[in-house]
Amino acid sequence: MHPISAQSEAMSEPCSEMPPVLILAPLKDDARALARVVERCGFTARTCITARAFAAALNAQGPDGVLFVVISQEGAGRETGEALNATFAAEPAWARLPSVFLLSQISRLPPAIQIINRKENAPPPILLERPVKAAVLQSVFEAQAEARQRQFETRDLIDRLYQEEERGRFLLSELRHRTRNSLSVLQSLFSMTVRRAADLESFSKTFSGRLRALTDAHVKLAQEGTTARPLDALVRDHVTPYTSAAGQLVTEGPPVLVAEKPSFDLALVIHELATNAAKYGALSIPDGWVAVRWRVVPDSGALAFSWEERDGPPVEPPSRQGLGTQVIENFLRGEAETELRHDPDGVTWHAKLSPRHFTLLSETVRVDD
Repeated sequence: MHPISAQSEAMSEPCSEMPPVLILAPLKDDARALARVVERCGFTARTCITARAFAAALNAQGPDGVLFVVISQEGAGRETGEALNATFAAEPAWARLPSVFLLSQISRLPPAIQIINRKENAPPPILLERPVKAAVLQSVFEAQAEARQRQFETRDLIDRLYQEEERGRFLLSELRHRTRNSLSVLQSLFSMTVRRAADLESFSKTFSGRLRALTDAHVKLAQEGTTARPLDALVRDHVTPYTSAAGQLVTEGPPVLVAEKPSFDLALVIHELATNAAKYGALSIPDGWVAVRWRVVPDSGALAFSWEERDGPPVEPPSRQGLGTQVIENFLRGEAETELRHDPDGVTWHAKLSPRHFTLLSETVRVDD
């Protein structure tokens, strides 16, 4: 006895974005008929003819790898029920895999359903008595798919909340790290300004200006990521406050607009590099300087960015990896090529940004601050 009655309906294209519907129907005619209905709904069908293959497919697909399952009377044995219960037990809190059974007699439940019904908190299966019209079956399938889609939306929301929570933890750590760094930089700027000041008035004027610039840099860092930013302005905004003499910053490269997300990540890295340079590196002495250059690589279209410190104190690699080093080395994690080096003559950092992270404008820009 076939699970559905034959009806001629136009078939729609399967939806490739959704996971497949898993069908267990030992009778091949049943499997083909059910697959046709699934495909008319716009979903992808994957058929199994044995309980063992069905269990293996469930295990391989994972908790969000199946839209729902359809099982015919002939496939509703004990092994199928145990496979479904194992899946239910392994599901995360957001997931409840829908199951549709096509039975010869609803009053006589097969072993698979008896096993499911004995399991606490198992999602109740949908039971349909054969034969079932294709239109009814299609309506049931669409309803199960919609319910499953709501589960996927809940999963995505949970993922976003987790990411935001992780981002909050990172930003809090970064705030603490930045506060400690700011105190060190202030002490360094204070000492350098004292050494170069002719009198108290000039000291007060110079130090106040540098303090305002440092404050502005922190304010701008908090605003990064809300809009695309010109690369030359981004570099100047986050490096100039840490310079103590003219010519300590040299930038060179074509006008480039960095997209919103990477502009925040790049600002964090530049801010960290500038802070470290002001505490220990090229910006900690008047004769030291930093060259920041970028260019578009002809073959790949990527943006090659470099930070190079010169004429500063001798550099030694850090003895441990702190938050600042992690920020630099994790720049656009998995989306950009980076290299951080602590050479004796100065720290260098190189990165390659994908073309999707920036827009090339016009005319080469060179700025010496």
